[in-house]
Amino acid sequence: MTASTLDRPVRQAPHEVPRISVLMAVYGRADLAVSALSALAEHTDVPFEVIVVDNASPDGGAGDELESAVPGTRLIRLPLNVGFGSAITLAAMHARGELLLMLNSDVIVGPGWLTPLLEVLEASPDVAAVSPALSGGERAVEVGSVVTNDGHTRVIPQEPGWDRLRPRAVPYASAACLLMRRSVFSALGGFDPVYPRGYYEDVELALELRARGHLVVCDPRSTVEHVRGASTQRARAIEIYEHNVGLFRQRWRDELARFAPGSGGVLRDRDSLTVDRILVIDDRIPQIDRGSGDPRMARLLTRMAQRFRAASVTLLARDQSHADRYAPPLAEAGVEVADWTGTTPEEWLAARSGHYSAVVLSRPPNVRTFRPVIDRTQPQAIRVVDVEAIDAIRDMRKARLLDL
Repeated sequence: MTASTLDRPVRQAPHEVPRISVLMAVYGRADLAVSALSALAEHTDVPFEVIVVDNASPDGGAGDELESAVPGTRLIRLPLNVGFGSAITLAAMHARGELLLMLNSDVIVGPGWLTPLLEVLEASPDVAAVSPALSGGERAVEVGSVVTNDGHTRVIPQEPGWDRLRPRAVPYASAACLLMRRSVFSALGGFDPVYPRGYYEDVELALELRARGHLVVCDPRSTVEHVRGASTQRARAIEIYEHNVGLFRQRWRDELARFAPGSGGVLRDRDSLTVDRILVIDDRIPQIDRGSGDPRMARLLTRMAQRFRAASVTLLARDQSHADRYAPPLAEAGVEVADWTGTTPEEWLAARSGHYSAVVLSRPPNVRTFRPVIDRTQPQAIRVVDVEAIDAIRDMRKARLLDL
């Protein structure tokens, strides 16, 4: 596929190579694209270029408006509408940045949107793509989606509390705003052109990435506004969606048979494709500025979460004191910090019955306290006893003093 015209070259010094290539496909509604690119230019301090593919817009396309929003915008006009996926793949062929940002024309970024996404890619070579959380008016904030065994997708809603800070691997993240390594996208050959006019190119992309050992992450520390469907007429969007989900179901029938039905609730949907689900139980949320094994536990949790992003790591602390101070750094490292406010740790465990593949019990008193409830609620889990300090002698002396 080739462009009919390449309207403007990027106005940059020859030695200046952008780190990010922003790819956008448009079909009419130039006002949306101008707003999206204006916000991008205002809130992005990393060198970037913009490549817009106009899918034969009936209104003549954006043209000068895009150039004024981001000087140097490269505009590729096509004589026919080839759809979202093919347009983005074409734009990627002209990209020079090491990273590709797929950006819908109805997405508005804000201050600080990019830094968390770059941090994830820089820290984890196995992460191929990362998405911000998507906010859209009164709808729940979207932190990725699951793919169910019938081929449909289900949004993972943002949970309250410290989880709003936690980057996590997800089965699928929308290409409405997706930052991806260009080398990986090129190795895949771009989006599969089999899906006409949008919907499911990005779902198939996520499954292809997973099959090759890559991860897709959503980081809610970055949240952007997405006016879902603003760039497509609703009736036409429904028609395209129904066609493409049927096509996707046919192409991935064998793989989908191994997926969950998606009716297990938010928790099970969210963790449906995690390799392992690890629960760590300790006295308190580790306070790194004190002793008693706390710095060690903080390092253990952080390293597990960052080195094994395909797994989920959860901390259940008996004491939640000072949580607002000590929980956020763990959440930002990828650790889910349980918030059992209003219940008890035992009730929290009961609500997650059968969920964990491994339970780490830290410190002997917690082994004695939680072993019975773990036996009841997590009988399937491997038990690991983390003996931070041997206290057998102390217990024997205590027993003698109490004449036990």
